Amino acid sequence: MQAYWETDKTKRQQEASKILADLPEWFCLPESTKVYIDNTKQFDTLFIEFDYEVVGFLSIKKTAQQTAEIDCMGVLKSAHRKGVGHQLIEEALQWCRENHLLFLQVKTLADTHPDSYYKNTRAFYHKNGFIDVEIFPELWGSENPCLQLIRCV
Repeated sequence: MQAYWETDKTKRQQEASKILADLPEWFCLPESTKVYIDNTKQFDTLFIEFDYEVVGFLSIKKTAQQTAEIDCMGVLKSAHRKGVGHQLIEEALQWCRENHLLFLQVKTLADTHPDSYYKNTRAFYHKNGFIDVEIFPELWGSENPCLQLIRCV
Protein backbone atom coordinates (compact mmCIF):
# COMPACT_ATOMS: atom_id res chain seq x y z
CA MET A 1 0.00 0.00 0.00
CA GLN A 2 1.18 3.47 -0.85
CA ALA A 3 -0.05 6.59 0.96
CA TYR A 4 0.23 10.07 -0.52
CA TRP A 5 -1.16 13.56 0.00
CA GLU A 6 -2.78 14.65 -3.27
CA THR A 7 -2.18 18.26 -4.29
CA ASP A 8 -4.45 18.29 -7.35
CA LYS A 9 -7.85 19.43 -6.08
CA THR A 10 -9.72 17.99 -9.07
CA LYS A 11 -8.16 14.56 -8.52
CA ARG A 12 -9.05 14.78 -4.83
CA GLN A 13 -12.70 15.30 -5.70
CA GLN A 14 -12.75 12.60 -8.38
CA GLU A 15 -11.19 9.92 -6.18
CA ALA A 16 -13.25 10.84 -3.10
CA SER A 17 -16.42 10.74 -5.21
CA LYS A 18 -15.56 7.27 -6.53
CA ILE A 19 -14.92 5.91 -3.05
CA LEU A 20 -18.00 7.43 -1.42
CA ALA A 21 -20.18 6.11 -4.26
CA ASP A 22 -19.08 2.61 -3.18
CA LEU A 23 -20.28 3.26 0.39
CA PRO A 24 -24.02 4.06 0.24
CA GLU A 25 -24.56 2.46 3.66
CA TRP A 26 -22.58 5.34 5.17
CA PHE A 27 -22.99 8.07 2.56
CA CYS A 28 -26.61 7.88 1.49
CA LEU A 29 -27.50 11.58 1.72
CA PRO A 30 -26.51 13.21 -1.59
CA GLU A 31 -26.30 16.74 -0.18
CA SER A 32 -23.95 15.83 2.69
CA THR A 33 -21.89 13.51 0.47
CA LYS A 34 -21.43 16.40 -1.97
CA VAL A 35 -20.19 18.59 0.91
CA TYR A 36 -17.60 15.95 1.88
CA ILE A 37 -16.42 15.70 -1.75
CA ASP A 38 -16.29 19.49 -2.13
CA ASN A 39 -14.37 19.78 1.15
CA THR A 40 -11.47 17.84 -0.35
CA LYS A 41 -10.70 21.02 -2.34
CA GLN A 42 -9.98 22.97 0.84
CA PHE A 43 -8.72 20.34 3.28
CA ASP A 44 -5.54 18.29 3.06
CA THR A 45 -6.53 14.94 1.62
CA LEU A 46 -4.65 11.67 1.94
CA PHE A 47 -5.08 8.71 -0.40
CA ILE A 48 -4.03 5.07 -0.21
CA GLU A 49 -3.27 3.09 -3.37
CA PHE A 50 -3.09 -0.66 -3.66
CA ASP A 51 -2.03 -2.22 -6.97
CA TYR A 52 -2.30 1.21 -8.65
CA GLU A 53 -5.92 1.67 -7.53
CA VAL A 54 -7.00 4.29 -5.01
CA VAL A 55 -8.78 2.32 -2.27
CA GLY A 56 -9.15 4.86 0.52
CA PHE A 57 -8.97 8.50 1.48
CA LEU A 58 -9.09 10.79 4.48
CA SER A 59 -9.58 14.56 4.50
CA ILE A 60 -8.38 16.49 7.52
CA LYS A 61 -8.74 20.02 8.80
CA LYS A 62 -7.21 22.00 11.63
CA THR A 63 -10.04 23.02 13.99
CA ALA A 64 -8.14 24.72 16.82
CA GLN A 65 -4.59 25.69 17.75
CA GLN A 66 -3.72 22.13 18.82
CA THR A 67 -6.49 20.03 17.29
CA ALA A 68 -7.38 18.59 13.89
CA GLU A 69 -10.48 16.76 12.75
CA ILE A 70 -11.06 14.02 10.23
CA ASP A 71 -13.65 15.62 7.98
CA CYS A 72 -14.29 12.49 5.95
CA MET A 73 -12.80 9.05 5.55
CA GLY A 74 -13.76 6.25 3.20
CA VAL A 75 -12.36 2.90 2.11
CA LEU A 76 -13.67 0.86 -0.81
CA LYS A 77 -15.64 -2.15 0.42
CA SER A 78 -13.24 -4.47 -1.40
CA ALA A 79 -10.43 -3.08 0.79
CA HIS A 80 -12.22 -3.28 4.15
CA ARG A 81 -10.39 -5.17 6.91
CA LYS A 82 -7.06 -5.02 5.05
CA GLY A 83 -5.35 -2.32 7.10
CA VAL A 84 -6.22 0.60 4.81
CA GLY A 85 -8.22 2.48 7.44
CA HIS A 86 -5.54 1.94 10.07
CA GLN A 87 -2.88 3.27 7.69
CA LEU A 88 -5.02 6.33 6.95
CA ILE A 89 -5.29 7.03 10.69
CA GLU A 90 -1.54 6.55 11.21
CA GLU A 91 -0.73 8.93 8.36
CA ALA A 92 -3.21 11.49 9.74
CA LEU A 93 -1.54 11.24 13.15
CA GLN A 94 1.82 11.86 11.50
CA TRP A 95 0.35 14.92 9.74
CA CYS A 96 -0.81 16.17 13.15
CA ARG A 97 2.64 15.68 14.65
CA GLU A 98 4.26 17.52 11.73
CA ASN A 99 1.81 20.39 12.28
CA HIS A 100 2.51 20.46 16.05
CA LEU A 101 -1.01 19.36 17.01
CA LEU A 102 -1.87 17.38 20.13
CA PHE A 103 -5.30 15.94 19.34
CA LEU A 104 -7.14 14.32 16.44
CA GLN A 105 -10.93 14.20 16.58
CA VAL A 106 -13.68 12.72 14.47
CA LYS A 107 -17.47 12.79 14.50
CA THR A 108 -19.69 9.85 13.64
CA LEU A 109 -23.18 8.55 14.31
CA ALA A 110 -23.72 7.88 18.02
CA ASP A 111 -24.64 4.50 19.49
CA THR A 112 -28.08 5.86 20.41
CA HIS A 113 -28.86 5.23 16.72
CA PRO A 114 -29.30 1.55 15.81
CA ASP A 115 -27.37 1.61 12.50
CA SER A 116 -25.15 -1.50 12.36
CA TYR A 117 -22.72 0.01 9.85
CA TYR A 118 -21.93 2.85 12.23
CA LYS A 119 -21.57 0.36 15.06
CA ASN A 120 -18.64 -1.02 13.05
CA THR A 121 -17.36 2.52 12.42
CA ARG A 122 -17.31 3.28 16.15
CA ALA A 123 -15.54 -0.02 16.83
CA PHE A 124 -12.93 0.87 14.21
CA TYR A 125 -12.21 4.23 15.83
CA HIS A 126 -12.08 2.70 19.31
CA LYS A 127 -9.65 0.04 18.05
CA ASN A 128 -7.49 2.87 16.68
CA GLY A 129 -7.22 4.64 20.04
CA PHE A 130 -10.10 7.11 19.90
CA ILE A 131 -12.27 7.64 22.96
CA ASP A 132 -15.80 8.98 23.18
CA VAL A 133 -16.03 12.62 24.26
CA GLU A 134 -19.61 13.76 23.85
CA ILE A 135 -22.89 13.02 22.11
CA PHE A 136 -24.53 15.97 20.37
CA PRO A 137 -28.16 14.85 19.97
CA GLU A 138 -29.19 17.71 17.66
CA LEU A 139 -26.03 18.64 15.71
CA TRP A 140 -27.09 16.62 12.65
CA GLY A 141 -30.78 16.58 13.54
CA SER A 142 -32.57 14.46 16.14
CA GLU A 143 -32.64 11.46 13.79
CA ASN A 144 -28.81 11.43 13.50
CA PRO A 145 -27.18 11.88 16.93
CA CYS A 146 -23.52 12.83 16.62
CA LEU A 147 -20.71 11.27 18.65
CA GLN A 148 -17.43 13.15 19.00
CA LEU A 149 -14.34 10.99 19.53
CA ILE A 150 -10.78 12.14 20.18
CA ARG A 151 -7.29 10.75 20.63
CA CYS A 152 -3.94 12.13 21.60
CA VAL A 153 -1.44 12.43 18.79
